[in-house]
Amino acid sequence: MPLAIKDKAACRWDQVSLGEVMLRLDPGEGRIHTARAFQVWEGGGEYNVARGLKRCFGLDTAVVTALVDNAVGRLVQDLVYQGGVDQSHLRWVKDDGVGRTVRNGLNFTERGHGVRAALGCSDRGHTAVSQLKPGDLDWDLAASSPPCRRRRPRWRGRPWRRHGGTAP
Repeated sequence: MPLAIKDKAACRWDQVSLGEVMLRLDPGEGRIHTARAFQVWEGGGEYNVARGLKRCFGLDTAVVTALVDNAVGRLVQDLVYQGGVDQSHLRWVKDDGVGRTVRNGLNFTERGHGVRAALGCSDRGHTAVSQLKPGDLDWDLAASSPPCRRRRPRWRGRPWRRHGGTAP
């Protein structure tokens, strides 16, 4: 069956990603275990696809995710904003004050050197996006386009979407 892609004029976004957006902490040239300062970035496999398509090719992209409504979540939101990715499907989750029940994901990533590969250490327990349940997001968006032959939902007519293994 040939792939039929809708005309751009019929789509709100060119691409939509579903997944976790984490705060990435980069020790620069140093190692994680000896760092005294980190530079911060936003990141996550699905989000990185949306940001790359927006920044490199000027495509209209969006991310469907959840963040805890605290200072770290607002920092991640600001970084997503700077990346140009639409956040209209971002779900805010109430902060419990200590991260016991819900948290924003953290990813520590140090650069590789020579033959040593980059090293990462994620802190993703109890993240907001991992706790999404049916009814938390407006999934009617997925069915709002004309039906296709295989009856797969198409995010409000968007021709492409990207999601990974940790997304609900």
